[in-house]
Amino acid sequence: MVKKVLPGELSKEIIKYLNEYEEDIEELTKDLSSKIGKEAKSEISSISPVGKTGIYHASWTVRAYKEPKRYYVKVHNTKKYQLSHLLEFGHVTRDGTSRSKKIPHVRPTEHKYMDKLVSELEKQIRRGV
Repeated sequence: MVKKVLPGELSKEIIKYLNEYEEDIEELTKDLSSKIGKEAKSEISSISPVGKTGIYHASWTVRAYKEPKRYYVKVHNTKKYQLSHLLEFGHVTRDGTSRSKKIPHVRPTEHKYMDKLVSELEKQIRRGV
C-alpha cells in the first residue's frame, strides 16, 4: 500500500512501522515458542526413564515466562526435578564403589528443539511474518 507522507513526518512513520513489525515478531516468537515447547515436553516425556513409580516420567510440564522484550518457555520436571541431573550425567551409587549408567534425555532434546525454534523463526521471518 502506498501512503503519502510529508517529509517532516517520515521519521514518525518509520518508527510506527518498526513498532508494528516488532509486535508481529514478538507474537510470532510467543506462538512458536509455545508450540515447540509442547513438542519438546511430549518428546522428553516419551524418552524419560519410567522407573518404579513412573512419577518422573509423567511429571514433565511446560511453563511460559513473559518479561519485557523477552518471552520464553521452560520444560521442567515438577515432582522429581532432583533426578534430572543424576540421570543425565550419572552418579556414584549408594555403596560408593560404582557409578550409575548415564541416561541422556534432557540435553539432546533441549538442543534439538532450540535448533528447531531458531530455524522456524528464521523461516517465518523470511517468509514475511
